[in-house]
Amino acid sequence: MKGKGRERIAEVLGNGQRGPRVGVALVLWRTTEKTMFLLGEGHSSRESIYALPGGHVENYERLVDAALRELREEADVDASLMNLVSVHEFENTEKKAWYVVAGFEGVLARGTPRVMEPDKKKNWGWWSPRDALGLALFEPDRVLIERVVGGPIYRTDR
Repeated sequence: MKGKGRERIAEVLGNGQRGPRVGVALVLWRTTEKTMFLLGEGHSSRESIYALPGGHVENYERLVDAALRELREEADVDASLMNLVSVHEFENTEKKAWYVVAGFEGVLARGTPRVMEPDKKKNWGWWSPRDALGLALFEPDRVLIERVVGGPIYRTDR
């Protein structure tokens, strides 16, 4: 979609957003032992933040398909053994929008990670959950990593 149509959608989904935007993120384990997972340095315009592969769900796209598409688009690898491990709601103040993010875990099935979007990521690396949680993380990804290593799929403050 180009031009005025996209601008109109951005206008409607901005402060006048009628519902949450839907996103996905993926903890991609290097092996089935689940000791190291893929994490990238950089997130959108913020270079000093680390983030998992992920992004927006497109119209008529299944959540798991969106997670796999984002993984291919961002790191040029594929995953198998996909499981839903988290549902997280958050306000993205930078984008002035409310999001619901479905968090998955999977295992590397094919390829060697490489930076496919150099305007968004500096590099990809394999990290242990303990070491990753010590980094400056995109906050929804921190929640997903914590849940993958033993937290609930969804937590409410009530």
